[in-house]
Amino acid sequence: MGTREQLWDLKIRCAQERCQALAAGIAGLQSRIQTTPAAGTVIRAINDAVQALQQYLGDLLHSPDLDLLTETELEAKIHFAARNLPVLYRLLGLVEHSDVSAVPAELIVPLRRELQNLFPDAELLVVASPTLNYSVLELSQYLRRIFENLNHAIPKYLPESVFRASIPSVEYDQGLLHCILAHEIGHPLYDLHHIEDKVMPISIEATHLQEAYHQAQREFAEQIAPGAQKQFPFDELRFKRYVTWTVNEMLPNWVQELAADLFGFMLFGPAYLFAFIHFSQSFALLDSASTSHPPDRERIRAMFRMLDRMYSADVFSQATREFLDLWRQIASRENADVQGVYEGVALKAIRDARVSDRLIDAVMAAMRPEQCYNAQRYRDDCGALGELIDAQIPPAEVMDPATGQTRAATITGILNAGWDRFLSGLLRFKEQVRDGSGMAPFDLTLRFNRFLLKSMELNDAVIAWGKAKDDIINRQSAGPDAECSYSPR
Repeated sequence: MGTREQLWDLKIRCAQERCQALAAGIAGLQSRIQTTPAAGTVIRAINDAVQALQQYLGDLLHSPDLDLLTETELEAKIHFAARNLPVLYRLLGLVEHSDVSAVPAELIVPLRRELQNLFPDAELLVVASPTLNYSVLELSQYLRRIFENLNHAIPKYLPESVFRASIPSVEYDQGLLHCILAHEIGHPLYDLHHIEDKVMPISIEATHLQEAYHQAQREFAEQIAPGAQKQFPFDELRFKRYVTWTVNEMLPNWVQELAADLFGFMLFGPAYLFAFIHFSQSFALLDSASTSHPPDRERIRAMFRMLDRMYSADVFSQATREFLDLWRQIASRENADVQGVYEGVALKAIRDARVSDRLIDAVMAAMRPEQCYNAQRYRDDCGALGELIDAQIPPAEVMDPATGQTRAATITGILNAGWDRFLSGLLRFKEQVRDGSGMAPFDLTLRFNRFLLKSMELNDAVIAWGKAKDDIINRQSAGPDAECSYSPR
């Protein structure tokens, strides 16, 4: 065997070894109990892709056309298939911490149900991440691309979309903070409803470019050594062109983040705003921005604009009103300067174009009323569910005053009632806790969050039993030959 053939053989066999390593990793994940069907589906698809890649490599190894190709062409042919290996490794890593030992199943099941109300053909996969961050990624597109690269049929069992959301692993049982996941659902809604087309483009005022140029000159002058005769290295025209290009790269990202916040607010109501403030302000500067995210102050300001459109002050308890009044003042400060020259120009462009108001109009028009949380639901939930919380009775179901019958609560109702009691200091909840008078604040908060997660678990059981009951009634009405359509979760 010549050098050329040896190289060909070695590269293929090394790629096959990576496939075998992947197969071993997949076997380990398949033995775990997952929180939702999405995890098993993705793992199955990765496994099928690995098998397809192994078959493709095996066919190459015995291809009769080897003698017709140069060494470069041979290597390129192998690389065309083997380039999928890093993607498969990454995909497997993305689902690695999605089992019940890593994420709270009590929260995942109702979140999956909320997602499917918006995207009937989608699945939700939640994983634990070591970072202090929440994020979302759509996985199906990468799996479909791999199958297409290998000339393999896309499996029919693969959903149209599998949204992979991550939560901080050390915040496993912080149910109230996990409202942040509503923002992640907002990203696919932003794409689905083409919100960017309704807001962009955004013009940049010449005066703001002029101010940025002078600001950059001042900052440059402050950084040079005393007595040095250095001139600002950019002429004004070139500088303004660069700033314009940079800001235009930032604005679509900022618009999407603001819209995702507003979608999150529409879906989860004030609970999302409360969670965003408590989460982000633990580690982020109010006026810090990046190429991907606008400053938190502007995000909070946009949510307050939507809050004031949809909720009147009288629906909130006194403690919640005081919290909102404080943060409304903080968010409305006009003299706050965002850090960074480019970020400052982008923020001024956002405000000049009244992007928040335009986004609110677009988001509200995109959502159906039954998909949105509203002021009446907030009032009812904080009343009925809040009383149950105070008595340490899991608010899984509530009496319907119109019918006198009990009905299942909702995840959004439980979270909003939970936040209302949390902002009120958990005083009555604490009275029901044995030795609660000596409990540290964090321990009380942790106990309260776990109580809410248990409430969500019981709520899911109530909903499941209700669906099973309805299905039995419908089957009896349809006759003995009707098939049962209900399946748990």
